[in-house]
Amino acid sequence: MPYYDLESSAKIAAALDTPLATGETEYTYLGFSRLAAEKAADIWMPDLQRVGGITGWCKIATLAESYNIPVSPHLFPEVSVHLALAAPTCQILEYVDWWETLIAEQNRPRMETGYLYPTELPGTGLEILPQIIEKYRVG
Repeated sequence: MPYYDLESSAKIAAALDTPLATGETEYTYLGFSRLAAEKAADIWMPDLQRVGGITGWCKIATLAESYNIPVSPHLFPEVSVHLALAAPTCQILEYVDWWETLIAEQNRPRMETGYLYPTELPGTGLEILPQIIEKYRVG
């Protein structure tokens, strides 16, 4: 079914014992409000880049908490690990290491026995490698 067919999504979510996750294609707080109203998913997966960055993601996590809906950040675990730790209903973090080669090793979150641990550096703790910045510099 297409991601925008919330009625069908709600029917599937109601019929399955397996939790249905969606939300990586939602861009707004309003979109997640509709997911809640339609009961179209058991788990929300807001995408940091699509929902307005950290602020937008946190607003959606607060909305999810008000409905007691689990959240799982979609991608970008280097930043999302911080969001997951701050979201009361977060149960799991999607992990892919696509960006690790761009980040200084001492600034990467640490994966250990299935758990991702953020660095203890200020903010997100990320530092893009200088050679990567130079490679994509314009002008």
